[in-house]
Amino acid sequence: MNDDNPTPTEHNPFSSPEVDTSTVAGQEVTKSAAVLAVAVANFVLGTLGLLCTGYSMYGVLNVMDQFSGPDSPFSNGQNPLGPWFLWVAVGVTLLFYFVPSVCFILTGMGVLHRRQWGRIMSFVLGGLCTMAAMFYLGLTAWMLTMAGGILGAGFMLGFSLILAIYPAMVFSILFRKKYAAEFVKPAKTLKEDYLDA
Repeated sequence: MNDDNPTPTEHNPFSSPEVDTSTVAGQEVTKSAAVLAVAVANFVLGTLGLLCTGYSMYGVLNVMDQFSGPDSPFSNGQNPLGPWFLWVAVGVTLLFYFVPSVCFILTGMGVLHRRQWGRIMSFVLGGLCTMAAMFYLGLTAWMLTMAGGILGAGFMLGFSLILAIYPAMVFSILFRKKYAAEFVKPAKTLKEDYLDA
């Protein structure tokens, strides 16, 4: 037996089944820590969004209780918030907190399992986060011009920086070819899926 020209692993019937022989463009593709970091960032933002959703809902219900409770000066039915306040507040909370949070979590699952749709959703959310970060930066500048708005401006600045970190991570990692290759299904796997169908 010639040891100088060993049989390639993919053609060796005696090779270990644990060896990963999936290749893309002739190069072995391994799961990188950078892509895993993007998935974790999605999970973190999604979890924080769900916490904000719960906190906001608690605040809305607390305000409604203060204005409509038996000890409220408006207990005679003349609620200054109006009859539609609860539904509007719940709708806004779901739109700006709950829906994006679910999108972040789903995107994290897609990126974690190296699905192409997860990569695409990361780009979409990255673009939305970029626009939101620019909006909050403008809001920060506006609050700095107001007297006593320094504390709120600091909060808005921190929030905008958090939003800016996500697209910077997504675009700098997932646009690179070596990381994008992790989302390409090997031709061997595609053939097996076709035969199974």
